[in-house]
Amino acid sequence: IVAMLRVLWGLQGLLPFEWRPEQLFEDPTTAEIFNFVFTLGMAFFLALGISFLGWASKLYFGQKILEILSEVIQRIPVIRTVYSALDQLL
Repeated sequence: IVAMLRVLWGLQGLLPFEWRPEQLFEDPTTAEIFNFVFTLGMAFFLALGISFLGWASKLYFGQKILEILSEVIQRIPVIRTVYSALDQLL
């Protein structure tokens, strides 16, 4: 987590010199507060994006695994009839 926050804190170095908080705000404390809020905001959006990606992939891969499992069960003669009946019932 600390390494991620350091990387996010360093993102301000990618901004053009005129856009950096040190140039926008005369007070260095205000610039540091802006950097801190920016870093927290970026961490929040990064966590939100990773969570969404995890949820979407879990949903997609979970469905694919269930489809594959269903196909495997359909190939087993005795279990196929029970599974088909339960699948239709559910």
